[in-house]
Amino acid sequence: MIAATRHEEAKASAAILGAHLIWMDFDDEFLTDNRETRERFIDAIREARPDVMFIHSILDHHPDHRLAGSIARDARIPASVPLFVTNFPPTPIPTVFEMDTELGNHFEPEFYVDVTRVMETKTAMLSSHKSQAAWMMHVFGTEFTENMLIQGRFRGAQACTQYAEGFKLLHDWPYAGDARLLPSK
Repeated sequence: MIAATRHEEAKASAAILGAHLIWMDFDDEFLTDNRETRERFIDAIREARPDVMFIHSILDHHPDHRLAGSIARDARIPASVPLFVTNFPPTPIPTVFEMDTELGNHFEPEFYVDVTRVMETKTAMLSSHKSQAAWMMHVFGTEFTENMLIQGRFRGAQACTQYAEGFKLLHDWPYAGDARLLPSK
């Protein structure tokens, strides 16, 4: 039931941007690293054909997030290999950035993106995830969007703007791009 709820919330959030949601249909709390999972990640990358991928940091607080980031990192190269046949054609290797952890826990950004002008949209998108907001309030007594605003202001202070997000470039070979792919003022 939780997966169906999270799927509807993700669709609502994506709709705010008019974005196409690629849903891989994994059970919450039970992501595993196996062949089937990797093939689904490879297909998601191939379907999206991204120039840039943003992945969860290995320092993220949630085990599903850490593992999803790790699998995405590992799947970016096989997604480009023609001899690895899946449901979608190969795509060039994307540039990968690690996203900041919640409240910046143990994360030192290399780059900042000013997100001041999109905070209203970001807040609306995050607010679409009502079940997670209820869980955060129940477990931590915290408004779901408040942590985002606190972190945005903190990273904004570091970047000399009102709100910012922090990222690290994945420095693995092969190098596919650099920080010039991030939005700038």
